[in-house]
Amino acid sequence: MNKKSKLPSRLMLTPFSDCKECPPPPEFVIDYLVPKKGTAILVGTSGIGKSTLALNAVISVAFGGQFLEHSCEQGAAIFVNPELPKDVMMERVWKMHEALGYPTPDKSKSRDDNVYLFNIRGNSSSLAKIADDLIADCEKRNISPKLIVFDSLYMFGKGDENDVRQVTENLNAITRVAEETGAGIIITHHTTKGSQFNKALIDRASGSSAYARYPDVQMFLGRLEPQDDKLGSPWRLEFSKTRLTETPDPINLRLNFPLHIADTSGVLDDVRYSEEKGVRKQAKLDSEKLLFDAHHAHWEEKAQDPTVDELAERIGKPKNTVENWLRASQNFEKYKIDGEKPHRVRLKDSAE
Repeated sequence: MNKKSKLPSRLMLTPFSDCKECPPPPEFVIDYLVPKKGTAILVGTSGIGKSTLALNAVISVAFGGQFLEHSCEQGAAIFVNPELPKDVMMERVWKMHEALGYPTPDKSKSRDDNVYLFNIRGNSSSLAKIADDLIADCEKRNISPKLIVFDSLYMFGKGDENDVRQVTENLNAITRVAEETGAGIIITHHTTKGSQFNKALIDRASGSSAYARYPDVQMFLGRLEPQDDKLGSPWRLEFSKTRLTETPDPINLRLNFPLHIADTSGVLDDVRYSEEKGVRKQAKLDSEKLLFDAHHAHWEEKAQDPTVDELAERIGKPKNTVENWLRASQNFEKYKIDGEKPHRVRLKDSAE
C-alpha cells in the first residue's frame, strides 16, 4: 500500500485547472455493486444471511471469481469480524472456500490466498481507533486490499446509532479506510424494527438516516415466499440507489447454505417477499377498519351514507387512496342517488 495515498493533515483546495483531461468513469471491485474507494451497505433483518453473503464477496474477490454473476477484480480481501470467536470465523471461511470451489490452505499451492481476517471480538475501541489499526496493519504487511467488509455495523465503535453526529464520525472513519487503502467497502447493517415492506428501500436501515444516504450503493436482502421446486430457498437482493452508476436490477437468489447463487431463470421474478404477504393482509384489515369507523361516525352524525369525499375527509387520507380501498373492499360499495353527482358509499348488505 502506498503511504503517499494518506489523506492530507489539513483540508486543501483543488484547482480544477490541475485536471488536464476528463477522468475515467468510476471503477468497481465488484462490477456495478462495490466501487473502488467507495462504500456499499448491505441491509437486512437479523439472522437473514448478510454475513454469509458478505463472506462470499470477500472470497470471490480474493480469487477473482464471480459474485452473483458480477465480475470481481482479484486481490486481497479483508473480513473485519467483531462478533465471532476466531476459530468459528475460520471454520466459516473454510466452508465458504469449499462451497465456492476454491482450494483451502491445506490444498493450495500458494502460501497466501488473499483472504485476511481482522478479528476484534471483545475490543471496545472506537471505530476511529479500529480504522487506524487496520490501516497500519495493511501498511506493515504491505497489503493493498481490494475489498474490506465491516460486519456488522452495530458492533463497531461507541455511541447511539440514531445520533447523526456520532454516526457521521463512524462513517467518516470507514471512508478514511477506503481512501487510505484504496479498497471498496461493504458494511452490513440491520433493519429497523417491525415490518419493512411499508417503507421505501432507502428507509429500511436502522438508526440515523445517514446510514442510508451515506453509502454509494445500498442493498437490501430479503427472503421470498417458499417455492415447491426444491432448488434452494428463494431470496432477493434489491438496490435502492447507486451514486456512481445506474441502479442495478434486483438479483434473485437461491440459498444452498452457505452459498447464495444467482437465479437467472426468471421463475422468481414475480415471487413476493415472505413477509410482504402478511403485511398486505394486515394493511387490508387496517383499511377496512378505517372505512367501518368513518362510515359509522358519518351515519351517527348525518343519518345517511357518506360521499367518497366525506369518507376521505373523516379518515384523513387522499381521495384516491380511499377509492383504492373501496375497489378492494368486500364490505363496501359505491352507488349514486338520482340527481346527485358524487358517489356515496354503503355497506353491501344494506343495498336494497
